[in-house]
Amino acid sequence: MDPRDRRKWRRLDYDLRVQLQVLGPGAARNITAIGTHLSPDGIFVQLGDPPAMDTLVRVNIGDDEEGSLQLSAEGVVTNQFAPTDTSDVTGVGIYLAEAGASWRKLYELLSQGS
Repeated sequence: MDPRDRRKWRRLDYDLRVQLQVLGPGAARNITAIGTHLSPDGIFVQLGDPPAMDTLVRVNIGDDEEGSLQLSAEGVVTNQFAPTDTSDVTGVGIYLAEAGASWRKLYELLSQGS
């Protein structure tokens, strides 16, 4: 069985500028990164110094420009990826348990374009 077939949602391969806030005592930091492989309940975020597994984070998409879509969802780091011989991507998979209707709507809109 192809591993992609076991996923609940098809991952959408878009490059989205995100602000990642690492939450928790003593760990608070903000990181500008690229979010890819969006689904209604998760996102992969490419960054050079990824937070540890099980770290609570907030993912923000959008900016303060007029007319910009702004979404925010809290989640937890569930996977870490380091560079390999076949890929130089470093980042984390983030599960967004309570992303909400707006996140799902973004997924639906981007699905129509792919």
